[in-house]
Amino acid sequence: MPKSTPSAKTPDPKFSTSRFRMWRELAYLDRSVPASHRPATTSWFSLAFPIILSALVSVILNTLVLSVPRTPTTTALGLRLYDESLWRLVEGRVEEALIRQSKDMFGMRDFALAMGGAQVIPSVTTPTSKSGGRPNPPEIALTPGVQPGKCWPTHTGGHLGVALANTIIVSHVTIDCIAAELAINITTAPKDMVLWGLIEDHHAIQRFNSYFPSPLDPPAAILPLISSLQTRTDKTSAKPVFVPLASVHYDPSLMNNVQMFPAHPEVRLLEIPTRVVVLEIQSNWGHEDLTCLYRLRVHGQLIE
Repeated sequence: MPKSTPSAKTPDPKFSTSRFRMWRELAYLDRSVPASHRPATTSWFSLAFPIILSALVSVILNTLVLSVPRTPTTTALGLRLYDESLWRLVEGRVEEALIRQSKDMFGMRDFALAMGGAQVIPSVTTPTSKSGGRPNPPEIALTPGVQPGKCWPTHTGGHLGVALANTIIVSHVTIDCIAAELAINITTAPKDMVLWGLIEDHHAIQRFNSYFPSPLDPPAAILPLISSLQTRTDKTSAKPVFVPLASVHYDPSLMNNVQMFPAHPEVRLLEIPTRVVVLEIQSNWGHEDLTCLYRLRVHGQLIE
């Protein structure tokens, strides 16, 4: 039995002669283009990255918007008022930061600031080093600024005596130094230091002696000051003593070149008031005999 020939199907309009010819030409052109000139195949990451980024931005914005407290006004007016509240919140934070920066980097009063009334005590301050050109006086370490060369040069193991603007209970000490990227010789930066404080209050001396029965040895440079103060005091009163208020380890490799250090917990616990402090520079970062101190700040609670 002869096989029946399949019946002819109605041609699909999309496979018309003109369209078939166009596809054939496009295929030929595609084969004629070198592989190096063809567009690279789009990876899944390049397609998904805009979507992922958009989702992350949406989550962050929603988190910020939702952090604004809801009120009937914001609920009634909708997202536009949320945006305005968010901007007011951001502007307030920026303004607060600018005001704090104009006052002090840490927002704490510096009682060792020369313009605020602090003074250098020459009798317990080591001589200024004459090496390296025209030296600055020690008062430069009590003024703002960390420009290159605007420091007090002294010998390694030097001391800076300061009469603070007021009697305080020391809470923190801050050391300013030029940024390592701008320093001519960062090896002159101070490294290990101790801030000593003079106790003259009778009750504070008794509290200290009961807490520390063994006497502490202050630096030899401040012994003459202690002797002169002890000779002026009444024989019945306690003798003034110098106590270590804070230990400092300055590291110029850190990102922040202005570094704050807390006072010893005993200073706050015993509420030790002091007006006279001495910064003992025990070491630097490698220079043989020169240490440059840019600024010393002393913070604390004011004693009325």
